[in-house]
Amino acid sequence: MNPSPFPHSSRHFTSSASIPNPSPPPPNPCAVASDLSATLANLKSLITLSEQTLTSLSTLLPLNPHKEDHVPCPFNPHHRMPPEALFSHHLRCPFNLDLGHAVESLNYPKTLKSSAELAEESSFVQALPDSNADLYFTLDEYIDFRESLNFFYKDCPGVVSFPTDGSSNKRNFTLPGFLSVECANFFTDGSTDIADVNAFHIQLFPSEFWWVQNEVTGWTDYPSTCSYYVVYALSGVGIIRESDLRRLVIVNSPRTGIVIDVAMTDHITVLLSLCLKAIAKESLGLMKSRNSKFNCPILVQAATWLTSQLRILYGEMSGKSFAIDLLKKCLLDAASRLSVHSFEQKLRESRGENSTSQDIDLDAIVSNAWDVDLEKPVKQKVNMMNDSVNSRVIFLSQVAAAIAALHERFVLEVKIRALRQSQHVPRYQQ
Repeated sequence: MNPSPFPHSSRHFTSSASIPNPSPPPPNPCAVASDLSATLANLKSLITLSEQTLTSLSTLLPLNPHKEDHVPCPFNPHHRMPPEALFSHHLRCPFNLDLGHAVESLNYPKTLKSSAELAEESSFVQALPDSNADLYFTLDEYIDFRESLNFFYKDCPGVVSFPTDGSSNKRNFTLPGFLSVECANFFTDGSTDIADVNAFHIQLFPSEFWWVQNEVTGWTDYPSTCSYYVVYALSGVGIIRESDLRRLVIVNSPRTGIVIDVAMTDHITVLLSLCLKAIAKESLGLMKSRNSKFNCPILVQAATWLTSQLRILYGEMSGKSFAIDLLKKCLLDAASRLSVHSFEQKLRESRGENSTSQDIDLDAIVSNAWDVDLEKPVKQKVNMMNDSVNSRVIFLSQVAAAIAALHERFVLEVKIRALRQSQHVPRYQQ
C-alpha cells in the first residue's frame, strides 16, 4: 500500500472561522432617545454651573479695576465731570470765589520737575552709610512761608491760623532711612533695585484674593500684623501704574472735603509712590518665609510718615484716614492685577496688540511662587510695567517739593473756606 503523500491528510480539521452573524438588530429607539435626553440634560447642567462659576468669579475678582470717569461736585451731585476738571469747577460752584490772583500765583504747579529733567541736572548722589538713620531737610528752597502767609491772609475774611515753629520760620521735614534708600540721590552697599525684581512670580488665586479683600477692608488703623496672603499682595503694589495711582489720589481726595488740582495730585503721588516702593521691598523680603502672620514695621512706618505729611493739608484725622484708604485701595488694586485670571488676560491683550512683542511663557509665569528666586532680575520686561511705581525714579528734591506744596495748598484752602463761610448760600438757593 503506497503511503499517502499527505500523511496527515486523514486527520479531520474543524475550521475555526465562524460563519458571520447576520446584521445586529437595530437599536431600540426608546433607549436612544433616553440616552440622548440624559446627555443633553447633563450638558445643560454643566453649562449652567459654568455660567454660575463665571458670574461668581467676576463678582469676586474684578478683572479691570473700576475707573471713575466722572465724579460729582461736592456741592451739587448733579454736576459731574472728569476729576481733573473738578478743582476749577468747585471754585465757581455754587458761586464764584473771589481769590484774586491767588491761584495764578501758586508756586507748587511749577516746582515738580520730572525725573528725566532731574537726571540731566547735577543732582547730588552719595552713599548712605546708615540706612536706618533719619535725614532732616529744609523746605526754604521751595517756599517762602512768611511771604505766602502775608499774601494769602491779606483781606482774608475770617480768623485763620497756621502751624508755626515758634521763633523760626524755617520748615523742616524728616525722611526716614527706609525711604531715603528709595531716592535716587542715595545708595547703600548691597541694596537691591526694586525695579529689577520679577513681579510676575506672584499669582493670587480667587480664594486668596477673597482672603486679602476681607482682611484689608477691615483695616481702620495701621495694621499690627498681616497674613501671608496680604504680604503676598503687598509685594506687588509696585506694579500699579502711576497713571492709575494719580487718578486714585485725585478721585478720593474730595471725599475728605478737599478738592485738589492735577499739580497737587502729582505731588501727593510722589509721596505715595515713595512709600509703596519701600513697602514692596519689605514684603518681598518677608515672602522668603512661610509664616502665616507677619509683623510689617516698614508698612506701619511708611503709613505713619505719609499721614504726617498729608495732615499738613487734610488735618490730623482726615490725613490719617486718607493715607490708610489710599494704601488699602492700592493693595486691593495690586491683588486684582496679580490674580491668575486677570494676569493671563492682560498678557494675552499685550501679545494681541503688539505682534512684535516677546514671547511669554504663560505656564512659567503661573508656576508656583515657592520655586522662584525673589531677587532674580527680570531679563524680559512686559510693556505693562513701563509706567509702574517700581520703574519710577524719585529724587529727594521731588519729595521736598511735594511737602512744600502741601503747605502752600493748605494756605490756599484756608482762604477758600473763609470765603465760603462769608458767602454761605442756603441749600435751597444752590
